[in-house]
Amino acid sequence: MLRQTLLYLPAQLLGPLAMFVAAIVWTHLLDEPTYGVVSFVLAAQELIYIPTIAWWSLFALRFRGAAEAERRAAIAATDGALVFGGAAIQAAITLPLLVGLGVEVSPGLVAAATVLFVTRSLLSHYCEIARTEEAIGTYTVAQLSGPFAGTIASFVGVKLFGGSAVAALAGIAAAQTVGLAWTMVRLRIDPRIHRPDGAVVRDALAYGVPILVASLCGWVSTNGIRMVVDHLAGAAALGLVSVGWGLGLRVSSVAAMLLTAAAFPIAVRRYESGDEEGALAQLALNGSMLFGLLVPTSVGVAVVTRPLVELMIAEPFRAATVAVLPLAVLAGAVRNQRTHHFDQVFLLRARTQRLITFNFIEALACMVGAASGLIWGGSGVAGLAGATAGCLAGTVLGAMLTAIEAIRVHGLRPQWGAWARILLASAAMAAVLVMVPWPAGAWGLAAEVVAGIAVYAAAILVAFPPIVRLVAARLPRGRG
Repeated sequence: MLRQTLLYLPAQLLGPLAMFVAAIVWTHLLDEPTYGVVSFVLAAQELIYIPTIAWWSLFALRFRGAAEAERRAAIAATDGALVFGGAAIQAAITLPLLVGLGVEVSPGLVAAATVLFVTRSLLSHYCEIARTEEAIGTYTVAQLSGPFAGTIASFVGVKLFGGSAVAALAGIAAAQTVGLAWTMVRLRIDPRIHRPDGAVVRDALAYGVPILVASLCGWVSTNGIRMVVDHLAGAAALGLVSVGWGLGLRVSSVAAMLLTAAAFPIAVRRYESGDEEGALAQLALNGSMLFGLLVPTSVGVAVVTRPLVELMIAEPFRAATVAVLPLAVLAGAVRNQRTHHFDQVFLLRARTQRLITFNFIEALACMVGAASGLIWGGSGVAGLAGATAGCLAGTVLGAMLTAIEAIRVHGLRPQWGAWARILLASAAMAAVLVMVPWPAGAWGLAAEVVAGIAVYAAAILVAFPPIVRLVAARLPRGRG
């Protein structure tokens, strides 16, 4: 698992990190309403991908790699019809989708969004195909085409053509188009559309449709706050909350993605080989490792929020980002722990129908919570913080319900003792960061971050002696 994690690390780290940087830089290049449009269009891509292609991508990821030769060939033959058909549907509904989401449209915006939607969705799908093939180099290029190369291209577009949403989105779309062409060549994708295999389609629908519905609810959970704020407080407020909310989710994603690309396929291989206990044990280990990344990340960001925001975020966005960011990071951490740990029990056992119930409850709770918090907090920053807190409460509720069933019904056994030691190590880190009077400015912030990492690492070594023995065994031994 460590080897696979290291091989996937560049793609898993650089992509979300680039989007994190983009969210910061855009505060200096775009005004509040334009920032809101860009963030909303990117969120809309996630929405449109779910019903058109994502359900099939998840089926391919779960079953393609472990299938026998004949079944694998049938899945590959069906792939083109479903994927290219889904892309055509995306192109057709881009305009009504943008109008339905309340985005002010123009021909340029529709064109840029259409290309962005189609290319990013296809790249996302072929990333999953590359994972089933263990084609890590191809996966890396595909994964970085949009977030990394697209981010750079968006900055170039804004600098050349002005701070408009069209310029930012067109840059991303152009980079993704190049990355998609390269990825399809590397994976030897047949552009011809073959007649889909009926049995494969039926199996995919049985597995994927519940995930589709659950994922649509999940989109509402993570993006409903944008719709609530846009509807109740206006476009400028949407831009303000989008910075802290988007940054918080991306920080958690950066931490989670360090290991999740490699972790789940290992559990799948064990499960398909008949080792059910080994697969569940692997999920438990994955969950502990994920917890060990997400908790210190959430605690660290909460402690350094103010100096971080004052250093990096443009002044008009600062007050709202300071209030929203810690809550958003925690919401992202809870959601990632659920998605990449508890939810995976249901994926492993192909019991995806239950995810619909939990995701629907979470989505409803997030929308109600965001609206209630915004109204209760009133206008300005307090209202945006209230909306974020309400959304966080809904996320926690969904995670708790999912965890209870994963443990009681499906036999997942989280390593609670390890989780407790991780919390103690994170508390030790927080204590040092809070008690030491760090200097202001970039160097002070850098020192605080480095110190936090060092303290947490030291505390983890104390809390988990087997790690010390493992490291010691790997160190070169001197002679004599």
